[in-house]
Formats: sequence, C-alpha cells, structure tokens
Amino acid sequence: MSPRRLAAPLLISAATLAAALSASTAARGPAVFGAATDFAVGANPESVVSRDLDGDGVRDLAVANKGDDDVSILLGDGAGAFDLDDDYPVGAEPQDIVAGRFNRDRAFDLAVPNRMDDTISVLLGRGDGTFRNAKNRNVGASPRALTVADFNRDGRQDLACANFADDDVSILLGKGRAKFRRADRRVGDTPRAVDAGRLDRRRGVDLAVVNDMDEDVTALVNRGDGRFGSREDFSVGSMPFSLTLADLDGDGFRDLAVANSGDSNVSIRLGDGEGGFGAEATFDVGANPFYVEHGNLDGMPGLDLLVSNFDDDDVSLLPGNGDGSFDPADDYMVGDQPIGIDIASFDSANGQDVAVANSGDDDVSVLLNE
Repeated sequence: MSPRRLAAPLLISAATLAAALSASTAARGPAVFGAATDFAVGANPESVVSRDLDGDGVRDLAVANKGDDDVSILLGDGAGAFDLDDDYPVGAEPQDIVAGRFNRDRAFDLAVPNRMDDTISVLLGRGDGTFRNAKNRNVGASPRALTVADFNRDGRQDLACANFADDDVSILLGKGRAKFRRADRRVGDTPRAVDAGRLDRRRGVDLAVVNDMDEDVTALVNRGDGRFGSREDFSVGSMPFSLTLADLDGDGFRDLAVANSGDSNVSIRLGDGEGGFGAEATFDVGANPFYVEHGNLDGMPGLDLLVSNFDDDDVSLLPGNGDGSFDPADDYMVGDQPIGIDIASFDSANGQDVAVANSGDDDVSVLLNE
C-alpha cells in the first residue's frame, strides 16, 4: 500500500474570510423557496435522485428506503408535484441511490448500496418509469455510498462504492447488461461518501472519498484506464459525512465541499489542478449537517451549496460568490431528520428546485424555487 501523506491542516484566517465575503458587493437576491410540499415514500428514506425515468421530458424521483429495503419511484407532473408509482425491492438497508445507464439502451437505470448485504443492487429501467427486478453485485463490507462515471473511457458507465467497514473503495468497471469487473482500492478509516470528477489535467475521472474516523478526504487520481495512482489525504472537520466536487471558484478545476456533522459547518478546499487541494476554509450551517450538494440556486454567477441539517429539520443554502467563498446561510424548513438532497428543475419556472429525503418522516420534501 502506498504511504499516506496528510496535507497540513492550513486554515484561512477570519480576517481573510471576512475580506473575501465583503468583496462581493453586487446586490444579490438569494433563492427564495416556498413552503415545502411533502410526498410519502417508504420507511426511513436516506437518499433521493432525480431523472426523467419515463421519457416524458419531466424529472421524476427515485428514493432509497433504508427501513423497507426498497426503492420508491415517484413520477413528476412537470409542475413540481409527484405521484408514488411503485416500490422495488433491493438489498438490506439501502443508504444511497444513483442513476446511470448500465446497459446499452437509453433508459435510466438505478443503483443502490446495501449496507447489511455487502452488495449493490442494480435496477434496469424500461424507459417508461418501471424497472426490472434488482440484480445484486458483491462489493466490500458495509457499503455506504456510490458515484457514477466512465473511469476507463470505454463509453460505458462505471461505479465506485465506499465500503465503510473495509476501509476501501470498490471500482466497478461496466461491461454492459449490468455486469461489472471489480477492483478494490484502499482509502482511509471508515469511508462514508465518494464523488467523481477531474482533479488534474489528465483525461481520466478521479475520485474523492470522505473518511469518517480519519476526518479527512482521500484523493485518488485516475491513470486514465480505471486504475488509480497514489493517494493523498486532506484534513477536514469533525465527523465528515458527505462531499461534493464542483468548480466553486471558476478556474476550471474541481473543488471540494464537505459537510462536517460534528462541527455544524462545511469545509471548502479549492482544487489546484494537480490532484490536490489548497487551504481549508469553513462556513457555518445548521446542526449536524449530513449531506451537501451544489447547484445554481440563486440565479447569480457562481455555484451555491445546499446542506441538510439532520438535527434542525431544515436545509441551509450557502450562496456562492464565484470565488470559493460563500455568504451566510439561509435556512429552509423541510421534514424530520433530512439526509439526501437532489437539485434539479421540477417545474417550468424559476430555475433549480430541491428534493430532500426525510428519514424521520418517511417522505420527501420538495422546495420550488420562487
């Protein structure tokens, strides 16, 4: 195993952060969401993803229900409302859900990691909002999260799975027909989340993995063929729970945002374009943040962040200034114990909307952008 290198925990001073925030002088109109509308799903939903699952040009929702060992499909009406269509059994305690195309048709498929089965379940879509029976594939122990990308540039979508109890990531290279070739790659202690994106100037898609007990993020740079080179670890906050990779400062390189559940804040590290990240800056959100996602929610230049706060039953919107800094958070109420977030347009007006899986209420809250 390659030796680990822990990047020095550099912190940007309060004065530097204050200067960055005050530099945003343009009048901004932060996204204003109306009251949340809730849609019933299964027991203890932990993750939600949106795609056009039935081919009508409208976003639908797929939700992983940890308590029911199934996935709920909700078909959208194009005006921000959803109807529960059906539930599909998967493995034991699914905790995440992603959408991709894992066979050769044009329909969206779904994949979930099953925490208690040490498997992932793949549901192949028919293109009409229905799915075939789940096919299970073995991964590592206690899989918690998935991400989708073409890691070996063969035109097929692949998966990477964070295995919490094995301290590794399973790389699943797609062979078509929901079949995969698996290789495991060591990361830090108790990996909880994973995301894919280009971290350097090479042509391959790289990985970043949140390690809960190590309180850091492992960056794995792709050699371009689905194999990953030496790792580098970057410290973040206490009890990091999830991450997202996005270009937060507009320089063309992916940056890192991590939700730190133990600190009630988000860590930002800006990418250097060489597979690494710069100094850490933090931005306060609500209590016990679990999930972070990026999008353009306020219609202003620069990406924003949205964070689910498990103990506050709300989400925090951090408006981005386009330089890697963020204005103070605006909070919006959702349901009980929110976890997973998806950002997309669910109606025909006013930009990007939000869906949040509420694990304590057995429903999904939809916030429409006004």
